[in-house]
Amino acid sequence: MAPLVAFIQRCSRMTLDMRIRMKMKIEKIIMEGWESYKNKVANNLLAPENEKMMQLQMAQIYQTLSPVYEYEKSESIKVLLEVAVTIQGNVFRSIDIVIVHTIGKEMSKYPIELKCFRLMTRTRTGRRGAQNLGMYDYWEDIENI
Repeated sequence: MAPLVAFIQRCSRMTLDMRIRMKMKIEKIIMEGWESYKNKVANNLLAPENEKMMQLQMAQIYQTLSPVYEYEKSESIKVLLEVAVTIQGNVFRSIDIVIVHTIGKEMSKYPIELKCFRLMTRTRTGRRGAQNLGMYDYWEDIENI
């Protein structure tokens, strides 16, 4: 019985170690992608007009970074947009970006919600009104994740 227990413990540790490595890898991709996006926007290389445009731009950066971090044949990192999820039984919502990381049979999903707040109107002729109206969606998105 002892060899079986040792085998199960070793498998559990490997799975836990693998999940930790997977999480660290995806966190690195997310942070690197955000840093890149932030700098591109700050230097006017990207100018998101709305949340959808921001989602597409971020997803493109993550999709470009992902293959750099795939180290095994059985590993894949996919970037999905507008992923449908069920909240509280029968309420459906969508998550802006989900990064799905798979190694062999281990799969982890990392949801990302984005908000694109603008202080000025698109024509830059004045400040946008009703700034606080968008806050409801913001908190609802956080609750969904």
